[in-house]
Amino acid sequence: MELPAALVAVLGRELGRSPVAVTAAAGVYASEVAGVVVLDDGEEVFVKASRDPERRHDHETEARIGALLPAGLATPRLRGWAVDGAWVVLWFDALHAHLAAQPWTAHSVGAVVAAIERRTRLLTPSPVAPLRSVRGMVGPAFTVWGDLAAGRARALVVDDLDAWSRDHLDELASLEASWPAASSGEVLCHFDPRTDNYLLDDDTGAVWTIDWSRGCLAAPWVDLVTFLVTAKGDGHDAAALFAASPLSTGADDGAVDAHLAVLAGYWTEAAFRAAPGWDPALLDYQRRSLAGSVSWLQERWDRR
Repeated sequence: MELPAALVAVLGRELGRSPVAVTAAAGVYASEVAGVVVLDDGEEVFVKASRDPERRHDHETEARIGALLPAGLATPRLRGWAVDGAWVVLWFDALHAHLAAQPWTAHSVGAVVAAIERRTRLLTPSPVAPLRSVRGMVGPAFTVWGDLAAGRARALVVDDLDAWSRDHLDELASLEASWPAASSGEVLCHFDPRTDNYLLDDDTGAVWTIDWSRGCLAAPWVDLVTFLVTAKGDGHDAAALFAASPLSTGADDGAVDAHLAVLAGYWTEAAFRAAPGWDPALLDYQRRSLAGSVSWLQERWDRR
């Protein structure tokens, strides 16, 4: 991996030292550049940068949130950011941690659950204000069932659905309609639980959360349920893990059902959007998330 000349100039100007080497980060990044940069005095920083206009808002959101995250939160410290022509550049403290092995193990699931619980305590209420709601962040991506039930255009049609989804479409659409109110809250949620957004430090046991570009306000249990659907897709007992967490206290059953319903709709449509050449790890994450959200919701309904 080689840094574009424009980024070398930006980092040299902003940091007062020149980049001499860069190592691409593991995982799936929408940024054009994402890696650990070694400066000429030996210090390391993590740099992410993009020229994509659609990513500019994400980077600016991450920078605004990163500047206000509290001390003690296990997330890389934002050192600075800059806009230079078409480039938006952010740089952070470099981490020496690794992605969790996939599929999720019981140990790593437990570690991430504990990290989400601690993170939620530190971010209640949100230290960032004003901030969009989770509904405002996802927009029409979470109106799949209602659109299909009403005959509005989506990436798929009703006949593309599996038998269970077709049979329960009206109920799924009703839950989806209740979701904006059901998921609302004053917690700063991360809301992007992809497997490569959690880094594990074997020496300290820390679980680091990275990439706050999807940060939003939501109920205290939202991030935990959103993560657990993927763990469920790997065969873990999401219901038991959720029930054992203090974040489940006070969570309304209908609200959790609504959240699982919108996740199931989102991942159902994502499966139809997938195209040849997409990253296999991302496709696998989508598949597991779809399986987990649908099966967990089915289990909850079976117990009614």
